[in-house]
Amino acid sequence: INVTTDLDTAVGKSNFIIEAVPENLELKQSIFSDIAKIVNVDAVLATNSSSFQIGQIASSVENAERVVGSHFFLPAQIMPLVEVSRGSFTSEETMIHTVELWQSCGKEPIRVEHDIPGYVANRLQAALTREAVSLVARGVASVEDIDTAFRLSIGLRSVVSGPLEQRDITGLDLHVDISRQLWPDLDQSKEPHQYVLNKLKKGDLGLKTGHGFYDWTGKDPEMVRSTKNDMLLSLLSNLARLTSSSLKIKPGVESIDK
Repeated sequence: INVTTDLDTAVGKSNFIIEAVPENLELKQSIFSDIAKIVNVDAVLATNSSSFQIGQIASSVENAERVVGSHFFLPAQIMPLVEVSRGSFTSEETMIHTVELWQSCGKEPIRVEHDIPGYVANRLQAALTREAVSLVARGVASVEDIDTAFRLSIGLRSVVSGPLEQRDITGLDLHVDISRQLWPDLDQSKEPHQYVLNKLKKGDLGLKTGHGFYDWTGKDPEMVRSTKNDMLLSLLSNLARLTSSSLKIKPGVESIDK
């Protein structure tokens, strides 16, 4: 890996460029505009944005069919997922090339066919987090118990069954019955919850300031992240062994392969 602060040196001869500057739309548009003037017209310009629509970022680029979303999920060096998102003008050739590139690197890319904010994973995470914040703000359960409820139920099961597959397993009739009763009572806030905004006003930003939902006083942020990363690596390693050596049941397949 070679590091440079000179844009021409960094991307001038590249045919696939990934932008990962801070989540600021004007900055991203400016960077893409500058890159487009340097690289070949057939170079793929990928953004690692986690929220902006690809079309917004590509608005300053000629030949916008080569601009594509390429969003890693943190920690990017460990998590397999890469969301390959189609912008308003992204070509099918660009989509296929990007998916194949990440597959060749051992990642697990998914295709996002509509240009929507947050793509897939962050939208799912946002919906769950919104309800979690609402529950703690209403005093329904403690922060610790809400996290425990997720980790030891949905989170644990999600390793083997996603939300839609699980609905099939339990039955769509049951899903509809529960949805009619539950969905009207779920949090539907259109803005960040005041509970979190109050923490921001106090300077409680989480691990990096020592306080957030939890008290992190005296904890080394790098050590906390490193420990969590080691746990993820161990989980992925064990999962890989499990799926390669034990019984596997795939959606839509009735037989069991050993």
